[in-house]
Amino acid sequence: MLGALLKSIPEQSMRVQVRYEVVEDVGNLFEFYTAQDRSGSEIGKTLDAARLEAWEQKTEAGHYCAQSFIST
Repeated sequence: MLGALLKSIPEQSMRVQVRYEVVEDVGNLFEFYTAQDRSGSEIGKTLDAARLEAWEQKTEAGHYCAQSFIST
């Protein structure tokens, strides 16, 4: 993604400064996912509960990191 951006800039002498951040947090993803449930299906609710439990375990183990590029 960053490479494509740099290739699209005309060849001129310039300086690009980029800051890369890694945040060890999933934010409000679990609440957002749960709020999107519009199905009354018991099978769907069971699968969602299993997914959420697996995601929470992975979050506690540090598997998810939010990454962002900030151009300054």
